[in-house]
Amino acid sequence: MDSSYKELLNLRQTFPRNTAVLNIYSDIGDGSHSDEDVPVNSAKSLKYLVAGRAKSYHEVEIHGKKAQHSSLHNNSQVNLILINFLWNK
Repeated sequence: MDSSYKELLNLRQTFPRNTAVLNIYSDIGDGSHSDEDVPVNSAKSLKYLVAGRAKSYHEVEIHGKKAQHSSLHNNSQVNLILINFLWNK
């Protein structure tokens, strides 16, 4: 287990219970199972950190060339997911 993850694990019991969590992560499809910066399995580990604490937890995986980590803010699919999450549209 990575040392930074261990630190987050220690904070788990202080995570606010009224927080809705949206975890958007991506896989560019090159066999690395990552967005070039963050491995999918690392991104998915957030669920364990907030399990039983968060009000809700939603996980969405984005695929393809426009799923590269620094490109996600320009991805129209991500924008729609964010709009739906924030404004229930």
